[in-house]
Amino acid sequence: MSEASDIAAAMLLGARVEGGGTRFGLFARPAAACGVRLFGADGACLAEHTLRAHGDGYFSAHVSGVEDGALYKFVVDGRELPDPFARFLPQGVHGPAQVVRARHAWRHDGVLRPLDQQIIYELHVGAFSEAGTYAGVVEHLAELAALGITAIELLPVAAFAGTRGWGYEGVALFAPFAPYGTPDDLRALIDAAH
Repeated sequence: MSEASDIAAAMLLGARVEGGGTRFGLFARPAAACGVRLFGADGACLAEHTLRAHGDGYFSAHVSGVEDGALYKFVVDGRELPDPFARFLPQGVHGPAQVVRARHAWRHDGVLRPLDQQIIYELHVGAFSEAGTYAGVVEHLAELAALGITAIELLPVAAFAGTRGWGYEGVALFAPFAPYGTPDDLRALIDAAH
């Protein structure tokens, strides 16, 4: 990989499965040293890898053999921290992030409708269905459509601390709240709504 493409890859933050492993990218200015710590399902540390500094606060590394489902945290100047760009935090916002490869096969294109022709329903995932999950919402989409609803606004989406939230306290903006379902469960809900 050339120096320019290596820096461009570092600017893609979080964890991305690529080329027989995972590329980890982190922005941590003014950190002197950064790494990624990998964990087993039991919480035991499996390995730690150094992230290469690219300047201006960007760090990255490609770690071979790390695949979908791996758990990790970043280490910034010796301090272990969750990934602020995590795509999934199965153990909550203070726990390790999970490397996620999207597996959902999209069946529908998005629906484009002028705003003045939309009837928007603000939907709180945890309180909407008995299940309190993305899958629970899918089970009731036909009922919403029968009411004339043409769009749903999901709250909350971003992961937050604790077990209850209304969408205003998200702290991991790229990770859906784990008790509601996986990122692919969220994709399935969006696909079903379309």
